[in-house]
Amino acid sequence: MKQVILNKTDLRVSEICLGADVFGSRFDRETAFGLLDRFRDAGGNFVDTANIYSRDFEAGYSRSERFLGDYLRSRGKSALIVATKGAHPNPKTMHTPRISREELTRDIDESLCSLGLDCIDYYWLHRDDPSMPIGEIIELLEEFVRLGKIRFYGGSNYSRQRMLEADEYAKAHGLHGFSAVSNMWSPAVQNVPYFSDDTLVSFDDGDLGLFDSTGMAFVPYSSTARGWFSKRAVCVVGGTLSSVFENPQNLALLERLKGTGKPVQTALLEHIRSYPEQIIPITSVSRPEQLDDILAVHSVNA
Repeated sequence: MKQVILNKTDLRVSEICLGADVFGSRFDRETAFGLLDRFRDAGGNFVDTANIYSRDFEAGYSRSERFLGDYLRSRGKSALIVATKGAHPNPKTMHTPRISREELTRDIDESLCSLGLDCIDYYWLHRDDPSMPIGEIIELLEEFVRLGKIRFYGGSNYSRQRMLEADEYAKAHGLHGFSAVSNMWSPAVQNVPYFSDDTLVSFDDGDLGLFDSTGMAFVPYSSTARGWFSKRAVCVVGGTLSSVFENPQNLALLERLKGTGKPVQTALLEHIRSYPEQIIPITSVSRPEQLDDILAVHSVNA
């Protein structure tokens, strides 16, 4: 699998980022380790998690981060580049932001402990606080960079306008600023939103100009349209997936993907790679065998 320098950083990451959101819930430690080994054997090294993923609220830690920390201890701290997230609202009060020095310090220190790291290579703010001036957020994150707790940072579920403002502020004040965005996006056209959570931010192709003007990287989640293309290739899909993705534009793209003669999921990932912007999709699997379609991209780059 090809590795590239993530825009506005010095991190050399695989062009596919493996989502670890179900480590500790759907996947036990042994299964997670097996997936990570296979991913690394194919050249993958970029993994995405979050303080909230598979969280044990009673124990007060993320099982996903703990699994990754155990993996790094067994394989070496340099085995992976781990991006993790903090500043997620309390699930019971999703519209109450958690971006303060105290809350971020708690989240970052907990992640460092769970991952067994001295410094997090890439740190995402999981949600925005639109009422907080973007300059205050940048200055706060820069403090953690100076403290040596994080190296680079980005925004997850941040609007295009907020990221443009962030870019302008960083340039005006001689700061590094945000280097990437992680929002919901895929080449599929959505008829209606897939998620009911209105704190999530979804981009469409019209928003990609942000990356041309700022030089930021795009690390989207849900980039494979929740598996609609691969499922629709073999049968008529019903339920939520159908209501969201069944339309002439997506069916036309599906035919083009099928026409490549490759597995649809593989062809879709290659299609995403063909965009001129730097797009490194976060790709999760719900079954271990689904990793094969992701790794099939490796044969194209070998």
